[in-house]
Amino acid sequence: MVKLDTEIRQQDYKWGAFRVRPLTPEKMHIDAVRNYSLMIPSELQAKLNCDGSAKIGKCTWAHVLVEELCEAVQAKTCQEQVNELIQVAAVAIQAAMSVAIDNSMFNIKEKNIVSDEVSNS
Repeated sequence: MVKLDTEIRQQDYKWGAFRVRPLTPEKMHIDAVRNYSLMIPSELQAKLNCDGSAKIGKCTWAHVLVEELCEAVQAKTCQEQVNELIQVAAVAIQAAMSVAIDNSMFNIKEKNIVSDEVSNS
């Protein structure tokens, strides 16, 4: 959680206390009409991609994160957007924890291999 707090402070420094403008559903509609794009898939496309990847055993945290982000961006109300953004945060934190654990496990295995090689020499 210390890293999360540090990252929030770094973003505050870079983007201001509450980053650029909030992205409300109304704002998304206006931007869509003006043809400004965030270059992300539709909520449906992200869901199909995530579900399809899961069916063949290839779903990653990135698939789930993109799906949740698309749902947040395309939410119909501010309350839905808040709920989806909380899900985005939860997936991102779980992904970071998973990557950290996997990396720790890899380092432990790597150290064991090195120590085994040294003891067998």
